[in-house]
Amino acid sequence: KDASVDGPSSADPSDALFDPAHIVEVDITKLPADWDALRTQTRPLDILLGEGCTSAPFVSPFNEYPATVNIDGMTLTNVSVRKKGFLGSLDDRKPSIKIDLDEYVDGQEFAGVDSITLNNNRQDPAFIRQCLSYEIFRRAGVPASRCNFARVTVNGDLLGVYSNVEAVSKRFLRRHYGDDAG
Repeated sequence: KDASVDGPSSADPSDALFDPAHIVEVDITKLPADWDALRTQTRPLDILLGEGCTSAPFVSPFNEYPATVNIDGMTLTNVSVRKKGFLGSLDDRKPSIKIDLDEYVDGQEFAGVDSITLNNNRQDPAFIRQCLSYEIFRRAGVPASRCNFARVTVNGDLLGVYSNVEAVSKRFLRRHYGDDAG
């Protein structure tokens, strides 16, 4: 059953996390020095445009930092938080964020997922293009990430609204293709 078309089902606990009628509350607490280091990391252009730039996937230049995360009232400790993005979405004030819930605690999850992807929508002033596009793909029968919105704070400072996007993971592959072989 496709939750994006028919509403959330009780069969998959992650349906509630991506319910388009729900704004997810995400509060990240981390050392201020780690937050400053995370948000100011960037991708060096000489590596992106240099010799051999198309020979292999780009390695992430972003470091992971420990944090405590409260998601919709549930606190998870010992999670990993890192910046994400390529060029257009990089931002020092409101970075896109990847939260890995089980990096330090094996099997730690929230609502049936072990990672949270928060996109800053820097290239979309309407904040809706990504979620709307994924919804159109799903309604056309094309496997696509589920998406809704999140209100994100870090160390008590409101960063604003983000897109909460389902990661294309082994779970995503199993749900859409019956196995996770890729």
